[in-house]
Amino acid sequence: MIRTLKDINWNQVYCFYKVARKLSMKEAGKILHISTPTVSEQIKKLENILGVKLFKRQPRKLSLTREGESLFHCAKEMFDVGGRFLDTISPNSIGGYAVRVGIQESISSSLAINFVSQYWDLYAPYGTVNTVREIYGERLTEKILTNECDWGITLEKPKSLKLNYGEIGSINIVFCCSPRIFRKFKNKEGIVRTIPLARSSWDKRTNQAVDDYLRELNIFPDEIIETDHRDFSVGLAHRGRCVTVLDENDLKQSGWRDRVKCFSLGKPIEIKLYAYWAKATERMISISRLRELLNMDGKPREMEDPELQIRVSDVPPEKLVKD
Repeated sequence: MIRTLKDINWNQVYCFYKVARKLSMKEAGKILHISTPTVSEQIKKLENILGVKLFKRQPRKLSLTREGESLFHCAKEMFDVGGRFLDTISPNSIGGYAVRVGIQESISSSLAINFVSQYWDLYAPYGTVNTVREIYGERLTEKILTNECDWGITLEKPKSLKLNYGEIGSINIVFCCSPRIFRKFKNKEGIVRTIPLARSSWDKRTNQAVDDYLRELNIFPDEIIETDHRDFSVGLAHRGRCVTVLDENDLKQSGWRDRVKCFSLGKPIEIKLYAYWAKATERMISISRLRELLNMDGKPREMEDPELQIRVSDVPPEKLVKD
């Protein structure tokens, strides 16, 4: 009977975790460097002390029971924390845990997503990468300082002395309207002055940048409409109902450029993106790989290696199709 945590054999729990990930005692045994019968024995001992069945055993097939699924989710979280613990205190680069990246939501996503995708290529040998969306920069900062996120991407320079940061790059915000509206106005300032301006109802940073830009030009739109849905504002702009603002890179990648005409009133509106992290975590492999990417000219070499994840996942050759 289990009375305290010391009654649990944590090696058995780790063995269960590896079997549950692979759904194979043989493959788990290879990873743990023990025989398949030993793996099976460890699982049976754990089931006996817990008083539940963790796996459904069928001929040549293994699957988790409901109790097994619950334990697997807890074990994954626990061993991720364990990986972070070792990475924090060890002088060597250990990794072995999933990274959580918080991304401050904005009307632009292409630059941030591309950066995180490149980061995965550098971090792949050590674990996987998850992303978390956060609208408010203050909340994202709190998540980083409380270790809910390993690092984040924000639209403003972090101000806390407990944080470090590096610049990822910048996005250019342009105005968009229907080609017919664009041709009707001799002076493009008139479009923004008289046609309703559609903007995000939640992207405060971009809205502030647009407001500051227009104020400098002494332009004040007659009407501003707000929406949670970017496709809605683009559709309205295409139909000549409004003018809206979009990231120039997103226009190129989304196909929206074929539907709307984009323009600037002089220089474009530039918004910078920053990656930031807690100073207390700088020794961890997840942060060292982030800093490496920030200081890198061009893309990581692994970007051109489509088989990287196969090697990292240690897929047995017999499970692959021969070239």
